[in-house]
Amino acid sequence: MRTLSSVFAAAVLMLVMVTASFSKDVSIEGACICKSGASVKFTASETICKAATHDNCTAAKVACVNAYATDCTNQSGTISQSGKACTIGAKC
Repeated sequence: MRTLSSVFAAAVLMLVMVTASFSKDVSIEGACICKSGASVKFTASETICKAATHDNCTAAKVACVNAYATDCTNQSGTISQSGKACTIGAKC
């Protein structure tokens, strides 16, 4: 019985370790774009460290918009989230 308990405990430990490795955060780079009419003034990006989800991609794009809103306004532009996909990087 003791051997069975040891094997079970080892299996549970391995499962926890594997699950933990999948749940680590990654760098997510979201882009934004500053435009004036049809003219692109500039593009920019911001990186956050979160789980790779659609909501966190949107959060990275929102962070970009917030970070560059003043710069865009100073260039008489309007800033918005980019339509391009987020870039998922290394674990962080």
